[in-house]
Amino acid sequence: MSRPCQRWHRQIGLAVLLGITAALAGADQPSTTPNAAALAQLETRISSQGARLEALRGQVAALQQADADGDRAEAMKQQIRQVLGDAEFRDSLVPAGLQSGYKRGFYIRGSDERFLLRINARMQFRWTHYEVGTKNRYLAPRLDRNDRTGFDVTRLYLTFSGHAYDPDLTYAVILDGSEYRRYEFGILHAWVNYRFADGFQVRAGVMRVSGTRANVDTSTMQFVETPIVEEAYTLHRGLGIRFWGTLFAGQPVQGRYRLDILNSLATPATQTITPDDTLLTEGHDNNPAIVFRTVWSLLDTDCQHPEEELPYSSASCDMAFHTQPALSAGFHYAYTEDDHDGTLRIPVAYRGPVPRGGFLLVPSDGLQIHQFGVDAGFKYRGFSATGEYVMRVLDVRRAAKRPYSPVYLFTGDGDTSDQHAAYVQCGYFLPIPGFERKIEVVGRVGWLHISTGGAETTWEYSGGLNYYIEGQRVKLQTDVTRITEAPFAFSANSLANPNDAALIWRMQLQLAF
Repeated sequence: MSRPCQRWHRQIGLAVLLGITAALAGADQPSTTPNAAALAQLETRISSQGARLEALRGQVAALQQADADGDRAEAMKQQIRQVLGDAEFRDSLVPAGLQSGYKRGFYIRGSDERFLLRINARMQFRWTHYEVGTKNRYLAPRLDRNDRTGFDVTRLYLTFSGHAYDPDLTYAVILDGSEYRRYEFGILHAWVNYRFADGFQVRAGVMRVSGTRANVDTSTMQFVETPIVEEAYTLHRGLGIRFWGTLFAGQPVQGRYRLDILNSLATPATQTITPDDTLLTEGHDNNPAIVFRTVWSLLDTDCQHPEEELPYSSASCDMAFHTQPALSAGFHYAYTEDDHDGTLRIPVAYRGPVPRGGFLLVPSDGLQIHQFGVDAGFKYRGFSATGEYVMRVLDVRRAAKRPYSPVYLFTGDGDTSDQHAAYVQCGYFLPIPGFERKIEVVGRVGWLHISTGGAETTWEYSGGLNYYIEGQRVKLQTDVTRITEAPFAFSANSLANPNDAALIWRMQLQLAF
């Protein structure tokens, strides 16, 4: 019997007991009225108690019926859940439809969760002032040189991503319409990925190569642009396959690994089957490039604002505000033997007919390349520090036979040489009331040294200020950078000429959704 029924039975019994007690008490008292009057009074009391007893019985019956109805309703709900759990029956009863909305991007998905399309966009609008100075060993003397000042859309990306047929089968297509493409959209990345387990996934297509830490995500940069170390040693993009995953997920020490096997480094714009007369210009050699990278979280601690709640979790800054020290360390290795691809651009010391020193970029044809890098990142209570060291070993394979390697042609150096680079950058969120996790001061020092063809060294000094209006999605950045001697020319890094001693001031607004 349910508890409400037991309670009402006790109340009925108590009422009957009180009635009988009252009747007996009245019978023991001396009679002060005729027996007929006392009998009438007693009949009235009994009638009243009977009516009350009937009312209580009705309430008990109602409660019992309510309990029975509740049990039947719960049983029906359980049966409905079991029926709707059958996907085939559910689809036949209610055909799948489309849902749309916004969650980390605009999305369209099927109600059966088999398909998802998410649309994201990112724009970096930049103002740059480039003071070229007068020092450059390879420009004509007394040349009247003008500074550069103006606006650019340095990056303009449109991303389509999601999953198809199975949440473990994901895809992404990223279109790039940035300034260096003359604002004409083309494919930057396009890949499909299948997750067998957290520790093993396979990706195939055009993707960002797993090289340096600075090349991980340009949307979360602490400065307006990556360090010159990154541009000199970046492996850019590649076409091929990747094996990757997360090891020891959920453990105090966990790691991620990526193994890329690619046609070539720096560009996917090659073909496997080409006519012989266009093999050297459109095809790639038969030597695949191999790149491996791993990153380990050595101190994975709690923070006041978990990174998974942010739109971008790979940021170098400590916007998450770790309440305990957090430390990660990484390593990468890249290998390629470039027969005729020439896709990488290698900085060398130019020694031309009139040796004057300075940097020169040449294709990587005829080189065997080994590249190693170690890096680390630290975060604690709004402070962050990132450091990276990269070494590249160049072995000239075509110095004594034709066609000669460009490195040998421009430097006369046919020996094995090495190149080194490093940088350290730090950031700190100012504890300004009302602007917590909003305003960050940053600083960076970078160094690049080569011995190919001779010794050349350059330094980079940068300082800046970031205002995170809406996290990484909407932020305003400014920095000032001094380059002692530019090792290359590249518009994204705001470098106009090799060997310029440049002073650069930049401001950039990033909008992403």
